[in-house]
Amino acid sequence: MLEEVSLTYLVQGVRCQRTGEVLPFHEAVDKSIIDRDTGAYYNSKTGEHLFIVEAIEKGEEHNIACIVRFAVH
Repeated sequence: MLEEVSLTYLVQGVRCQRTGEVLPFHEAVDKSIIDRDTGAYYNSKTGEHLFIVEAIEKGEEHNIACIVRFAVH
């Protein structure tokens, strides 16, 4: 039997690719690295916009410090 698993990401910090600085979530939002409304992450080095989950799956996890919570439904 297969179970559906839901992941919740709590982003604590984001690395700015332009400066290398790790910013708290609220500063990343203020600097448009994270779009709070869409859940998108902006990589200023590549110009790419990705949803946070996609960024983590693509290997950007070293740029996004987060806590992953699992919930089995």
